Amino acid sequence: MSPAIPTDPETSAAQTAPGSVLRVVLANGLVWGVICSLGAAGDYRDGARLGHAANFLRVWGAWLNAHVPLFVLSVALMLVLPRIQDRCLGGRAIASLYGALALLYFPLHMIYTAVPGWLARGDGQSLIGYVLQRDNFTWFLEFAWFSGTYAVVMAIHIWRLGQQRAAELQAAREANLALELALERQRLHGMRQQLEPHFIFNALNSISALVRSNEQPVALEGIASLSTLLRYALKASAQDAVCLGEEIAFCHDYLDLQQMRYGTRLQLTFDDPGPAIERVECPPLLLQPLIENALRHDLDRHTGPTQLTLQFHLDSTRLKIRVWNSLAQRGPANAGLGLGLAHARERLALMYGSRAVLATHETPSSFEVRVELPISISE
Repeated sequence: MSPAIPTDPETSAAQTAPGSVLRVVLANGLVWGVICSLGAAGDYRDGARLGHAANFLRVWGAWLNAHVPLFVLSVALMLVLPRIQDRCLGGRAIASLYGALALLYFPLHMIYTAVPGWLARGDGQSLIGYVLQRDNFTWFLEFAWFSGTYAVVMAIHIWRLGQQRAAELQAAREANLALELALERQRLHGMRQQLEPHFIFNALNSISALVRSNEQPVALEGIASLSTLLRYALKASAQDAVCLGEEIAFCHDYLDLQQMRYGTRLQLTFDDPGPAIERVECPPLLLQPLIENALRHDLDRHTGPTQLTLQFHLDSTRLKIRVWNSLAQRGPANAGLGLGLAHARERLALMYGSRAVLATHETPSSFEVRVELPISISE
C-alpha cells in the first residue's frame, strides 16, 4: 500500500516527494474505497430486506464520509513513519505513538463522525455534548476501526522495513562475497605470475647445464624447445583453466628438455590419458611444478637414475592424477623455497575449495603426489 521504507535521509526525502505522496494517497484511497463499497453494499442489502427504501449512492457516501478520518490517519502514518522509523522501532515506541494518537487524534475522529447527526438534530445542543452522549457501542466500534487502522498500517510498515533491511543485508553479503572473490582471484593471479619466472628460471638452468657440459648442439635444441614452452606458459598463465591435454603436451615438451640434460638417468613412464581425460579442465601449469619437484628434490641430488611415473584416471565425477618418483640415496638438499607443492595446493583450494585434494606420501624409496579434481569438461 505504500512505497518502500527508506533507511537514509536522502531516501526519506524521496519518500515525501510529490509523486510518492500521490501514490500513498491513491493506494489508501483505493483500499478505503473498496472497504466503504463493501460496507455500503452490506447496509443497502440489509435495508432492502427490511423494506427500507434507500439510495445506494447515499449509503455509500455516508460510509465514505464516516471513514475520512481513518483515511487521513493511514495516509499520515504511511508518510510519517518512514521519516521517524529510527525512533519508532521498539514495542515501547509503537505503544507510545498509539497512546498519543488515541488521546489526541481519536477525539477529533469522534467529533468528525458525529457532525452529520448533530447537524440533523438541530436542537441547539453543543457538539461536544452530543459526542459525549453517543452510545457505548458506537464508541467501541469507532475505537475498533481506529485501532485496527493503526495496527494494520504499523504492521505494513514493520514488514516493509524488515524487507528493506533483509535486502540491505543481502546486498551487503553479496558485496562482501564479490570483494572476497576479487581478492581470491587476485591471489590466484599473483600465484600464476609467480609460476612463470619460477618455471623460466628452472628451464634456463637446464639449458645452462647443457652449455657447461660442452654439448652445444643439444643446448641449441634445448633453446628451441624453451621457446615453445615459453609460448604455452605465457598463454596458459593468462587463463583460469586449460584442457588437461594441453597441460600434458606441455609436460611432454618440458620432460624432453629435461631428458636432454639428464639423459638415461631420467626414466619416464607417462600414461596415455585418452581423449576423455584430455578434455577435462584443470588449472594452468598444474603438472609442471609436480614434475619439477621430483627432479629437483631427487634427481638433482644424486648421480643415479630416477624413475618418474605420471598416471591419470577418470571416473564419473573426479579426475585423479598420480605423480610418483623413486628416491635414491641423496646428497644435501637443494637450496630454494620449496613452494611448488604448497602453491599447487593453494591454487587448487582457491579454485575448487574442499572439492579438490592434493596429498603426498613418502617412503624411504619413493615419493608420491596424488591430485583429485572435480570434473569440468571443455567443449
